[in-house]
Amino acid sequence: MSDTTTDVTEVILRAASRTVALHGVKRASVGSIATEAGVARSTVYRTFHTKEEILAKMIEYEFGRFFAELYAAVGKFHTLEEVMEHGLMFAHAAVEHHFLLQAILRDDPSVLEPALSASSQAIEPVIANIFAPYLPAGRYRDEHAAFLASLSLSYIATQGRWNFERRRDVRQVVDTELLAGVHGPALRCAPARVAPLVAVSDKSLRTQVIDATLAEIEAGHYAEISIDRIVRRVPGSRATIYRLVPGGTQSLLDLCAEREASRVYSAVVVAMSAESELHHGLLAGLTTLWHHLHSHVALRRVVEANPEFLLRRLRFNEAARTYGAASSAVEPLLRRWLPSDQANRVAEWLIRIVVLYWNTPNDLVDVSDPASVARFYGRHMAPGVERILATVAA
Repeated sequence: MSDTTTDVTEVILRAASRTVALHGVKRASVGSIATEAGVARSTVYRTFHTKEEILAKMIEYEFGRFFAELYAAVGKFHTLEEVMEHGLMFAHAAVEHHFLLQAILRDDPSVLEPALSASSQAIEPVIANIFAPYLPAGRYRDEHAAFLASLSLSYIATQGRWNFERRRDVRQVVDTELLAGVHGPALRCAPARVAPLVAVSDKSLRTQVIDATLAEIEAGHYAEISIDRIVRRVPGSRATIYRLVPGGTQSLLDLCAEREASRVYSAVVVAMSAESELHHGLLAGLTTLWHHLHSHVALRRVVEANPEFLLRRLRFNEAARTYGAASSAVEPLLRRWLPSDQANRVAEWLIRIVVLYWNTPNDLVDVSDPASVARFYGRHMAPGVERILATVAA
């Protein structure tokens, strides 16, 4: 690409950022972006084919600028603790005050998802390379760097229960959730058993409707799901079925999500309740939860067909609600071993780890393999849990 083309591209992308920030995603058009850039519409179309392509490249460009500023902000520090503490605080403030990001989050967060997914895959190795020189030399340096990079990005996108404007909160996260596995010894853990899902044996109309919907999704028909398709699969009155799901297709999907989430949660309860020690309980819950999320065919089909539907619930403000609800469900299971605040902390950390790795191919953990999950837990989570236990004891 020539320098002239690069200059024009940058002018258009900067203009797109200003246009979206001023007018929102939906009101921004190729024409308004061209006007803001001071170029002809034909010039924009020679560089980009569609408005969607402009938006995707604009977000990629802005994220590149954001992380360039982040690298510059942490480059003057000399320890990994300083780099991570200052980096998380800088990133939090930058996200909170980034005019374009906040405009998109208010107007249409779904626009962010494709670019976020692509950017995180490209950025994680870069961040890992920044952390690596600060880490102890040895066979696990690259693994620790990859873990720190992915988890740091998760906290940048969603701080959860923490307030990253308070240095005390940031220091706690860095010391325990992030760096305990680097500084503390790993724990050798035997693989946990997977608690099976409870079979659904009742023959109610509700169960038949849910089973029919899941069968349609598993067969690859997620995009075509409708009550009319389900009516053809389920015996009974059309009017009765419509009364069961008065909200239409979304009610149908909500019914399925509610029942299947309940089955998975019940399996996690069984797995954790069978253990008498905290590490064994956490590992059993993590192993069971990852196994069922990974092996659930209908869930995989939904993620394949519409990944943004799930991803947008796992980033920024929606993710805070997701983590809060999930950790509130897990926290009571930890109260045998921990007081409320620490139980909530560990529960949210566990859910964050589950979300971060269950559907992302990586070299750190094979979520379908209990032995791999045990190694991951012992190396990257158990030292942090030990630190939390020590705080409770003190």
